[in-house]
Amino acid sequence: AKSEVLLVYADDRGQMLTKGLTDAQGNWQFDTDQLVGFEQHLKVMVKENDQNKLIQTLTIPAAKQTLTQQQLVNMLTKHAWNSVVRTSRVLVANSDNKPYAMFVTVAQKTFKFEPNNKFIFTVTSPLNYTYENGSWTINNSVLNISTRIPIGPLEMKNLRVTKITDSELSLLVEISDGLFLISFEAQK
Repeated sequence: AKSEVLLVYADDRGQMLTKGLTDAQGNWQFDTDQLVGFEQHLKVMVKENDQNKLIQTLTIPAAKQTLTQQQLVNMLTKHAWNSVVRTSRVLVANSDNKPYAMFVTVAQKTFKFEPNNKFIFTVTSPLNYTYENGSWTINNSVLNISTRIPIGPLEMKNLRVTKITDSELSLLVEISDGLFLISFEAQK
């Protein structure tokens, strides 16, 4: 009862999904989205004597993509997409020292999926930067993006659209050997 519970991705570099306190009966509930193409393996940890103790593992099944590839293309190219850093997060940190976590959770950026596989990438904070010669491909509803960020070339691989509406976009993205969830809002 009244114990701190942490849910952490079950990977050597796995990051915390969420945490909370159990109620007087030792129960705790959480909400999280299923992610397209990614089965989430989590460790349930409890804080005990300032140490995290594994009490069980949990698996959240992957969601299936319900849209056709053409529907995804139509919706991706309909708007420019501005990142929402407060809901973007690191699932598994990359092992190299490149600041991809900062790219996901701090940098204010815009993705523009143009026809003919042209990709325009813009950063407006913490600096101003635009790269207009990127490219994107989609095959079996999985995207790959090749662009450039201020520190050099950037390859984003195996992107899966986990949510897309006329106003919101969420992408599960592999960068280097890290895994990130990036949220966007349609540019008005």
